[in-house]
Amino acid sequence: HLRQLMSDSLTCDFMGLPTRAIVFREYLPLYALFKAFWGHMPIGRERRYFIRDGHVEAHFPYWPADAIREHDPDDAGWETLLAQLNTEAPQEIEELTQISRRVGQRLSGYWSVDFAQHQDGRWFLIDMAEGDHSWRPKRAEPLT
Repeated sequence: HLRQLMSDSLTCDFMGLPTRAIVFREYLPLYALFKAFWGHMPIGRERRYFIRDGHVEAHFPYWPADAIREHDPDDAGWETLLAQLNTEAPQEIEELTQISRRVGQRLSGYWSVDFAQHQDGRWFLIDMAEGDHSWRPKRAEPLT
């Protein structure tokens, strides 16, 4: 598979894509209640937090209904299931806020930090990006 990735990268154009690093990620079975999109992707309990210089500015559930509506959810009651997935419990907010603060203490600047809940209930930090280039709803829950 690695050889095919490198070959595909080199054939994208005559210069190839940059391949200074290769990242391997472990598959995490998520707490998910339905699937959507072309690959039947599990839609799980995911959150996005925004941090700036060690301070958590906002948080919200990752999946808005509009992102899923036209992408073949496999359950007729997906909107109810999504509402259940998107309900943020106080202890969850406290835990993810603490983790986000620790991340922000190590990295200066403005970041989005994404979390997903594993089937066993643990939360994993699964992705980060520059905050100015990250999607957020028009109204995200501010934290003080």
